Amino acid sequence: MSEIGLRIHKQLTGVAGKIGMSRTHAKHDDARAMRALCASNWALTLRVRNSTLEHMKVVMDSDCLVKLTKAGLKERVCAAWDIHIPTLVRRETTAEVERFPDAVQIRENIDAGLITVAGDRRKRKKGEDAALDLFRSGEFKAIATDDTRFIRRLRGLDVPYAVPAVILVQLHNEGVLTRDQANGALEALSPLISPEEQAVAELMLTKGGES
Repeated sequence: MSEIGLRIHKQLTGVAGKIGMSRTHAKHDDARAMRALCASNWALTLRVRNSTLEHMKVVMDSDCLVKLTKAGLKERVCAAWDIHIPTLVRRETTAEVERFPDAVQIRENIDAGLITVAGDRRKRKKGEDAALDLFRSGEFKAIATDDTRFIRRLRGLDVPYAVPAVILVQLHNEGVLTRDQANGALEALSPLISPEEQAVAELMLTKGGES
């Protein structure tokens, strides 16, 4: 592990320790926090490898796209990063525009060119599989997702990924979001993500504000 990577690891371990000490069942909650921190570790590692994450090329799955839309973050993310989705993810997120306002917003972003739709390379039944195929087909830096099973699979394949709360923190770190905007976005995102993911994001925002 590089010196920078070691510092990142120590920082994340320290955050996990704070979370663990603040809970009644420290060991159990600390383990869950560490699972959430694995996602944060990927995003921070990407930040080290690239001088900036601006216009980073990312594949996004349906779960992450819908959650960022509900939290009012999608346009900010699309402006800062180069977001690509497979055709199957487009179908999953825009199929019922008559019933879901989120679907209307996503379709409008696609029509405006804020989100790039790439043809599916193989016939798949799930958007996650199509997203992984797309990631493997081009020079993408990560997959944006918040699906627990998919994340477990990506970790096993050593594929970089970022969860919605970590994306939010990155936008704040790069000056895309002010601290107040980041806090407001995290509050809107909180009903859609795990308590561990939210706790990690809160601590990372606090630490960023102290630095």
